[in-house]
Amino acid sequence: MRQIHVPAAPNVTAPLRIALIAGAYQEPEEFQTAGFDTAVSTRRLAIDLVFIAPELQHLLDRSVLDSLRTEVVAEARNAGCETV
Repeated sequence: MRQIHVPAAPNVTAPLRIALIAGAYQEPEEFQTAGFDTAVSTRRLAIDLVFIAPELQHLLDRSVLDSLRTEVVAEARNAGCETV
């Protein structure tokens, strides 16, 4: 599962992390092209963003759920995020 992590501020973990999951055949960079990270940063919101592109096979066999728990949610909690 490819990820792009966009922190609200360098070397700081925001209290909120939002994960955006790309659809089938989409790439996480498309969230950046659409301006999601720019919209958050220009408003100076304390929100870390994670753009995710799971493998199609992992969506089909539902193993993406475990990957999201371990690679996104648990990682955010370990970093100090209060809400994911």
